[in-house]
Amino acid sequence: MRYLWFLLCLFLLVPVVKAEEVCIDKDTYSRVYDKLLKLNSIEQSLPTFRFSDSIIIFVDKNNRVFSNATGEKQLSGTLELGSMKYDLNLGVTLEVQKKKEPDYGFRLRPKFTASWLVLNTSQISDSPLSLVDLGVDLDVMYFKQLNANAYVGIRSVGVDLGWDIFNNSGVALGIRWEWPSHFGEELEFNPSIGWYFVF
Repeated sequence: MRYLWFLLCLFLLVPVVKAEEVCIDKDTYSRVYDKLLKLNSIEQSLPTFRFSDSIIIFVDKNNRVFSNATGEKQLSGTLELGSMKYDLNLGVTLEVQKKKEPDYGFRLRPKFTASWLVLNTSQISDSPLSLVDLGVDLDVMYFKQLNANAYVGIRSVGVDLGWDIFNNSGVALGIRWEWPSHFGEELEFNPSIGWYFVF
């Protein structure tokens, strides 16, 4: 309660100072008025960007990204804000985010494979074509560059493991069972070494 009385006495004893009136000339008044109008138009309008250049981004089928936004290229244009207009020269930074492919999984990737049937090497003088088998591998499972395949060829059927040396081709080591030369005979086992090409 004491503090309330103290503040009341202080308020009554402090003199009130009245500000003096100031007159400004007509020219100053018109300039202040114009500035206030511009400020009002800026506050009530949305900024509008108009660009005279374009940025082209191109992604090819191998997921490589190309763009003309490289080097010292700048994006030029204008910013309109109310009745005001500004020229823009903006630097361009292009950031590319790609989805990382998994290192392993299941897939169906057909491949053309040329194989050398190892155990038929002894027959090279009698039948040179018996060394070679042409067929189709179906890549069903992979881990990084290593892949497991099911194989069907002109001379045999089997399975093999492939190693992607390039994006679309690589070497394959497998086991083949050769088709019998006569009806009723059993399939003949034969290891193979081959090279494949992805369709």
